[in-house]
Amino acid sequence: MAVAATAQVPQLSEMNFMRSEKEDPAMQITAEAMWGENAQSGAQVSIKARLEQSEERKQYIANHPQAEQCRKQMEQRDNALPACRNITARANALDQYSFTVKYEKIPQRLMNATYQIYKLARYAGFPYNSENVVDVNNQANQLKLRVNFAEDHQSANVSIEAPHANAEFKNLPVPHMAKHILIINAQYDIDERMGYAALNGQYNPVCVADGSSAQTFDNKTYPLNLEKDSWYVLMTSAPKQRQNNKFDFKTQRNNNVTILVKQSGDNKKEVKVVLNNGEHVIDMQPTSNNDANAKIQVNKKEQRASKNNVNEVTDNQNQRIAQIYALPSGEVVVNMPQYGLVLNYDGSRVMVDANDRFRDAIRGLCGSFTGEKADDFITPRNCILREARDFVAAYSLSSNNKDNVNARLSNKEFCVPQKKVQFQQVINEKHTGRYVQRKGLNLQGIYSWFGFGSNKEDSNQSGNNDTNENNDRRNSRNENKNENSNENNSNNSGNRNSNENNSNESNNKNQHGSTIHRTKVVEQDNQLCFSAKPLSECNEGFRAENTAEKQMDFVCMTDGQQARQWKEQARKGEHISAIRRKNPNKTMAVEVPTKCIAA
Repeated sequence: MAVAATAQVPQLSEMNFMRSEKEDPAMQITAEAMWGENAQSGAQVSIKARLEQSEERKQYIANHPQAEQCRKQMEQRDNALPACRNITARANALDQYSFTVKYEKIPQRLMNATYQIYKLARYAGFPYNSENVVDVNNQANQLKLRVNFAEDHQSANVSIEAPHANAEFKNLPVPHMAKHILIINAQYDIDERMGYAALNGQYNPVCVADGSSAQTFDNKTYPLNLEKDSWYVLMTSAPKQRQNNKFDFKTQRNNNVTILVKQSGDNKKEVKVVLNNGEHVIDMQPTSNNDANAKIQVNKKEQRASKNNVNEVTDNQNQRIAQIYALPSGEVVVNMPQYGLVLNYDGSRVMVDANDRFRDAIRGLCGSFTGEKADDFITPRNCILREARDFVAAYSLSSNNKDNVNARLSNKEFCVPQKKVQFQQVINEKHTGRYVQRKGLNLQGIYSWFGFGSNKEDSNQSGNNDTNENNDRRNSRNENKNENSNENNSNNSGNRNSNENNSNESNNKNQHGSTIHRTKVVEQDNQLCFSAKPLSECNEGFRAENTAEKQMDFVCMTDGQQARQWKEQARKGEHISAIRRKNPNKTMAVEVPTKCIAA
């Protein structure tokens, strides 16, 4: 089997929307495949594809609200903030595809398989499908496929021309994730497009030091006013904090990176990248020549940035340091895959693309990269600042700026109070079955060793004697009362027993009532189901005179440790607060007493 394929993919601007509007993002792809015992005389398939952008799509982009916002930002010398990056990516997306497939000596089994695929597509898109199998004079051994997406990429029209039939799918809806898979963009690969959609734009987060503003990795934008000819820390490796509140200094030592930025002139910036504590240094300075807007030096050796090829820079051990090339707009791309960084630089701004290795492991003007905007303005002393100007000054390498900020940091009110989250047990040790009653120290034995036991016994004996005397007096009074009562009522004994029983029943009613509320437990299909709310039950010593059937919500869960723990709590009549935080997943009919009477 022999396969050959070529693709013409343009290099497009990433930080200049005005230029991207004028660029042609069209792509062309050709492919050929031959297989069989003799490739030359066996089955052959050739594919020619052209992917381009329609005029309707270009007009849609030009009138988009983000385009207007980007134009206003570019007037303020900000070309790479989120609005401009997003609309530039949209401007590079393609919406018209045409494929021409020619084939010869294709096995019948493969032909049948392609028809089965079409049948599935016809079934799935039946409301949008139409076919024509009459008066079809299409070319033999050729298949044409055209896909035209709507200007907003929400729907598509698909037409198929086969030798014996024509088919169309009109206004076919395009699902959200499918849109990011099918819409080709020369600027992003398919994994980047899917990751961007799935992770809400955080698949490849970037940090930008633009003309008058900056953006952190966590998408926080703030004004950037750099003092001329002073270096600022844009990003530097920091020890990553682990879950046990310890710091991972190994990550900081291995492949650590520091990126510095300096305002060198009117709307001009210089960038310095320090790798492995100075083992390699990359200097980027603004310039103007035919190929690029930047002058690149690696370890003080000038490197050429070309639009036609990639410059591979290696060290003395032939280990790659960086890949350098230029885009048609003059931007220079410095790719450092070993360090997980890609820098775009055009002499006036720099955009840093970092991988996940740097999450929660950096400090600088790029923020903390924790996923939270709230702690982006964190200083080297772990103080979170309120004002952007103070944050920028905190990462200045100028002694004047550092002294001013350090003096203000001495004031505790200068930093934003940090709230700490503490986790507490919702279910105590007793309820989980891990509770063991601690035995107190038995002092009685110690007392006996020192002769204190006899005194205590005497004291107890004296107290018992006093108690017995008091009991004798009460018994004497009770006997007198009983004698008087016997004279008045010959049936006093029976009445007294009845009164005692009634008194006990009255006490039970007053203490507990005839009904109680308790979580009902139902065992069903290897599951334990707990009522979402406590249900009425007749108390001990009472029975239900009338009942009513009610539909109640239950929380059902697999029989396990937690389920058995809740069951024991319900048996004891304890309130199970954790059930309220669960969503009911079953409804059952239960009998609830409406009236309870003494048993």
